[in-house]
Amino acid sequence: MRTGSHRVTGTVLASGFLAGWVTAVWISPPPVVTQTVPPRPTPVTPSVEMPRVALDRVLVPETRPETRRNPFAFRERESSVPPLAATPAVTEMAEATVAAAEIDRFPWRLVGLASSEDGASTAIVSGRGDVHLLRVGERLPDDSEVVAIDGRLVTLRLASGESRVLDLP
Repeated sequence: MRTGSHRVTGTVLASGFLAGWVTAVWISPPPVVTQTVPPRPTPVTPSVEMPRVALDRVLVPETRPETRRNPFAFRERESSVPPLAATPAVTEMAEATVAAAEIDRFPWRLVGLASSEDGASTAIVSGRGDVHLLRVGERLPDDSEVVAIDGRLVTLRLASGESRVLDLP
């Protein structure tokens, strides 16, 4: 029975392969071709010429500080207090206790002495949460006046009229 069944079978098979190939090409995308990105151009930096100046050629205006008293120019301490005479130990302790109690009540303490170039002395007095730089004739806030500055001692005339001598610690 040779009725061309081989040809029909070959044609059907060839048609099937052709249909499969067309379907496969149509469904699957073509292979991806990668593209290379061209390199970015580097920006050109502007070049600015800076003037070169030698520091020794720059003219600096000559300035001098104002001449004033300098409270921090210290001078040597001079001891004008004579040495204590020998007294019994009990008397010394009693006097020291009275003096310590009296000092604790007085609000002002001499914390330093300074002198300017012209020899004028300045007393650095602290008390009541403040520090004062005083010359002879100047007053503290409680109206006490500096009467004399001599060596390590500063004499104050209190508002009550009595004198008080402050010594460096």
